[in-house]
Amino acid sequence: SASGTTTTETDSISASVNLSGLAAGTYTAAITVAASGATNTPQVIPVSLTVSAAPTATPIIGLSVASLSYTGTAGGANPLSQSFIISNAGGGTLTWTAGDSANWLMLSPVTGTNTGTVTASVNLTGLAAGTYSGTITIAATGATSRTLPVSLTVNPGTTTTNSVTLNWNEIGRAH
Repeated sequence: SASGTTTTETDSISASVNLSGLAAGTYTAAITVAASGATNTPQVIPVSLTVSAAPTATPIIGLSVASLSYTGTAGGANPLSQSFIISNAGGGTLTWTAGDSANWLMLSPVTGTNTGTVTASVNLTGLAAGTYSGTITIAATGATSRTLPVSLTVNPGTTTTNSVTLNWNEIGRAH
């Protein structure tokens, strides 16, 4: 309250603040308590208020899969493409880029905002039979990067053996 009376008891004064329209910063004020007839009047109570900026929403990279796996045959057709979804599992805006670590792996698209579907394709050209590993890295400003492991198994191609059978008849050979 702004006024009151007291005799010998101790009274409490409550103060509150209204943050409406206040920008981030430090504000100072004073509460003055005065009483007629008191020898120690007025009393001044300094008040300090710090208003912090609202926390910024932090984007978080979400992925619809934990890994990708492909199988193909050396010299054969490329395996079917696979897609995965990048999403913003946090707040704010997620502006992402996707990159890969293998020359046999291709991504499309490689950039996007918030939610997007990325298609990952494999090119077997020039790859010998064996197991190959790669990673897809998704990065975004203000977010922790995520990696997606990719494995490729290339099986040996079938070998074709061509054979020719020659037959001939002996003609007029002298004995």
